[in-house]
Amino acid sequence: MPTRWTTRGSATTCPTGTTTGSGISSSLLKALFRQASTSGIATNPFKLDQVIRQVGSNLTVDTGGLSLADLVFALRRIGPGDLTGVRVPSYATDIDDTSYVLLEAEATGLFTAIRTGELSAWAAGHPTWVNPI
Repeated sequence: MPTRWTTRGSATTCPTGTTTGSGISSSLLKALFRQASTSGIATNPFKLDQVIRQVGSNLTVDTGGLSLADLVFALRRIGPGDLTGVRVPSYATDIDDTSYVLLEAEATGLFTAIRTGELSAWAAGHPTWVNPI
C-alpha cells in the first residue's frame, strides 16, 4: 500500500494517521516546489504529467474544484523561495467543554486582502501571522 499524505486546509494527516498543523504542509509544499523547479518538471509537460499521476494517487489536496493538473500548471513559475505561509488570525478556546478555534478581529482584514489582491501588504503589516516556509 502506498504512503498517503492528506492535506486539507492547514492540517496534514501523515501516513501514521496523526494530524499535524501547517508546518508539515508547508514543508511538503516547499519540497515539492523545490524538486519541480530543480529537476525541470515544471517546464516539461511530459514529466509534469508523470509526477501528477504518481503524486495524485498518494496525496489528497483540496483544490476547491480545480483539477490538480490545472493547479500545478497555474503554479508552474512559482519557486520554493516565492512561498510565504500565512495563518488565519485565530485562537483556541473551550466553550461548554467543547474546543473551538475562533477568529481574531484581524481575520477580517486578511480575508479582505485576499479578495482585493493585497495579501503582501497585509502580511507585511501583520508579521505575527506569517509563517516561514
